[in-house]
Amino acid sequence: MGRPIKTAKLIDGIISDSGYDNAEGLGVVGGNTGTTGKQIQCDFQLEGSPYTGWIVRQKGARKFLVAESGGVTGICVLVDTIAADGEMTVTITTAGAVTKNLAKFGDTIGTAFDGTTYHLTFGAASTQPPAGSTYEIATVTSI
Repeated sequence: MGRPIKTAKLIDGIISDSGYDNAEGLGVVGGNTGTTGKQIQCDFQLEGSPYTGWIVRQKGARKFLVAESGGVTGICVLVDTIAADGEMTVTITTAGAVTKNLAKFGDTIGTAFDGTTYHLTFGAASTQPPAGSTYEIATVTSI
C-alpha cells in the first residue's frame, strides 16, 4: 500500500495535528469531521446515486472509506471515470491549471491516471515543490 494518508486526530473535537495544513506539502489528510479541517474531497457513487464528500480513511492502496454530509458512507475504489457503485474520483489541479484524477496516492505523493507523479498539497499551493522533491506540485481539492 505504500505510506498511507495521514488522518486528522481529534482531541475534544479539535484537530490536533499542527502540521497538517499542508502549505508545504506535509502530508495528505483525511478525517471524519466533514466540517472542520481539510478533508480530501472526492466524488463517488453509492446506492445508484452520485455524491460529493470526503475521505474518512484509507482501507487499501486504492480503496477508501468515504462519507458525505447527508450521512451516506461506504468503501470506494479510485477510478478515472465513475461508472458504477463503489467507485470514486479524487481530482487534482496542477500548477498549469490542468485537472486530473488520481490513480493512487499516499502521504505526500500521488500518481494521475496518465502516469504522471505529483507532490500533493492543499489550498493555494506553492509553485515550487519542497526541498528534495523532484515532482511538480498539484493541489488536492479539500473541504
